[in-house]
Formats: sequence, C-alpha cells, structure tokens
Amino acid sequence: MNPKQVNHASNAIGTAAIRALLRIRKREAAAQQETIALVMNGQLQQALARENSPSVDLDSMMAEIDQADN
Repeated sequence: MNPKQVNHASNAIGTAAIRALLRIRKREAAAQQETIALVMNGQLQQALARENSPSVDLDSMMAEIDQADN
C-alpha cells in the first residue's frame, strides 16, 4: 500500500462540531469585566507594583482607622 492509498482510506478524527457553553453568575461576570477594565487602563498593574511597596503600610493605616473609630 502506498501513502496515498492509506490517506484515502483514513477517517478524520474529531470533525464533529462541539458547542461549548459556560454559565457563570451575573456577579462573577461583572467582576471579570471590572478586572478586564482595570487591566486595560493600567490600574491593576500599578496596584500590583505598589503591593509590596514600603511606602504603603496597610496595617498601620487600618490601625489608625480603628483608633479613630474608638
């Protein structure tokens, strides 16, 4: 058998169309859209860059807020 005969007699695998559906909650979809918007305008990258910055100490900020509330 030559290669042309083999290819002619072969059957394709996975030719059936598969329709995929993913359902998510409206709240999750809104959160994903917000995240995409933050990435697109650069705010997420800026926030991640400041995440470990020594100039921003969230623990002390929260402690100050707690003291002000008391």
